[in-house]
Amino acid sequence: MRILQIVNDFKPAWETGGTARVSYEISKSLANNGHDVSILTTNRAKSINSTGHKIVDDMNVYYIDTISDYLDDNKLVVPKYIGFDVEFSEYDIIHIHEHRTMISLLAYYKAQKHGIPYVVQSHGSMPVQYGRSRLQKTFDVMFGNYIIESASGMIAQQEKEINQYRQFGVARDDIYLLPNSVNIEYIDSIRSEPEIKTVDDDQFRIFYLGRICERKGVDLLLDSFGEIKNENVKLVLAGPDAGMGEQVKNAARSHDCISYLGFVSEEEKFRQYKRCDCYILPSPESEGMPTTILESMTCFTPVLITTECNSDYVENANAGLVVDPNVQSISEGLELMMQKSKKELNEFGSNGRDIIEKRYTMAENAGEIERIYEEVIK
Repeated sequence: MRILQIVNDFKPAWETGGTARVSYEISKSLANNGHDVSILTTNRAKSINSTGHKIVDDMNVYYIDTISDYLDDNKLVVPKYIGFDVEFSEYDIIHIHEHRTMISLLAYYKAQKHGIPYVVQSHGSMPVQYGRSRLQKTFDVMFGNYIIESASGMIAQQEKEINQYRQFGVARDDIYLLPNSVNIEYIDSIRSEPEIKTVDDDQFRIFYLGRICERKGVDLLLDSFGEIKNENVKLVLAGPDAGMGEQVKNAARSHDCISYLGFVSEEEKFRQYKRCDCYILPSPESEGMPTTILESMTCFTPVLITTECNSDYVENANAGLVVDPNVQSISEGLELMMQKSKKELNEFGSNGRDIIEKRYTMAENAGEIERIYEEVIK
């Protein structure tokens, strides 16, 4: 198949969030299986210095300039143009990642013009987010609803997302369940010791990885950490500044028990997963299926997440704790995690790794995405 992926951010723009990683892993696995895969994306991320056509890991990637850094910083990514070397009519299927973007809108018009079937994967972005509701609702009325209605299929990461699609009027038969997954071989290749982590000292280390902003619950995390009575604990935060960077830096300067690493490399990310006793994602708003949870579980790391992370597999597999998204519940969850014995923490870690190997590997998902494409095309 000739496949065109449409996504705002792609490798190496890992700092932009999980969609860049998921779209890359899907694209790479399809290319490894012999498909002709191209990616149309933007170069808005500061880590990208390329414009135009590039070969990335044997895939054709087209990086488009955006019209304004200011608009990029305010979540309105507008490409200058679309298409140059991309002949839409030559593709068998288009895969749109997140529909509320200008590049997705332009791809929608191209798909309609050339009669190319396309699927949409929202990555948890279907619910209208607090603080951006007016802009999102306006986009949906003008464009978004048409993108959804005309799609040949919708890809959901978990059951809750299926219900969100149904609320937009999508028929159940047009929805395909495809959980996020991880490349275990890649993760183990950059981890020096893929066995269960053990803690060498008495200090309990909590690790947060993600954008540093209220949308990800960093304010809740700092407040919750302040409620912990155990003094032998360390909070390590890593990720790009998305609005709360200075606040976190000030907290780290004021308290030795808090450390802020900023944006970290792949190697450092997995080193921190291995060193910590618990990975935390305190999201107050609905998530899709966060890749950081899957990555930490792959590293045998217990997790503490909120109900908004929509990751039932954590609780079902007994791989960690799930709490409500408020200060009291998060602080109580952290206290409870710290009370666990080393044996209990290792059990959380083993259970997490086990469910990843059974259900959430990229090798397994590659075949499923091919089946979805084939069904949509016919």
